[in-house]
Amino acid sequence: MKKSMKTLVMAGLVLGMASQAAYAVDGAYSTQANRPMTVSAPNTWYTLNFPIPSGAIPVSNATLTEIYYDYSLGQSDVGSRGTLTVQLCQGSTINCTDVSSAKSGSTTFFKGKPAGNPLFLYYMVSSNRATGTITGNGVSQLSVNYTSSK
Repeated sequence: MKKSMKTLVMAGLVLGMASQAAYAVDGAYSTQANRPMTVSAPNTWYTLNFPIPSGAIPVSNATLTEIYYDYSLGQSDVGSRGTLTVQLCQGSTINCTDVSSAKSGSTTFFKGKPAGNPLFLYYMVSSNRATGTITGNGVSQLSVNYTSSK
């Protein structure tokens, strides 16, 4: 009887864990900006939006887990004309993390935040002189990972 009870308890634990795992929905989507990063005046903030593809998030309670970013304008493009600051934001410019140190990387800063709110880059070149127009090379893009429970 004791062996049967242990077997039932173990089976219940395994089934319980399996049913919990079945209710987790993990997913990801990729998005890219529809224009290059451009700075036409120093000390002015610019915004580069990343649209959420239609149907990319299947459930309304999805939350972000990790975001991989790759943006097109780097400090090497700016050179001695100034200092580039780049922030990855969600919803508003008060919900941002600084990603200036590398043009590509990943962040978990937004972990637990709603996945249905769009992300954007907020950037500027700080300089005490005219910089001329500076445009990044390539496409800025994100890979967004999320999870939810059904």
